Amino acid sequence: MAEQRRGLPSRYLGHPVWVPVDWVTHFQADSKYVAAHHPGGDLLLSEPLKALEEEFSGCFLRIHRSTLVRIDRIVSMRRERDTSCLLTLEGIEDPFPVARRHAAAVRRAIAARKSSSC
Repeated sequence: MAEQRRGLPSRYLGHPVWVPVDWVTHFQADSKYVAAHHPGGDLLLSEPLKALEEEFSGCFLRIHRSTLVRIDRIVSMRRERDTSCLLTLEGIEDPFPVARRHAAAVRRAIAARKSSSC
């Protein structure tokens, strides 16, 4: 098994940039790119969300087909009136929708309060 990366390389305005994985709050897929969101902004990656999910499975949890969130930043998950669920991350104002098929795993992660292994 390959060692987990500590940082993510990308390019910004033609210059190489490197963001530590510890800074990333969540990954969000959009078309053929994945955005790694961190306090300093967003980093576009050209690798699939599935590969990031597998590599960082101890640190990030899939909550939707297009979103992975950092487990140790989960604050809460609440059920809405229409039975959908919304997840709140520490430091992020807008909640994230949780797909029904991922809700049980999110509940288990919150109950276990898994610490990050990044």
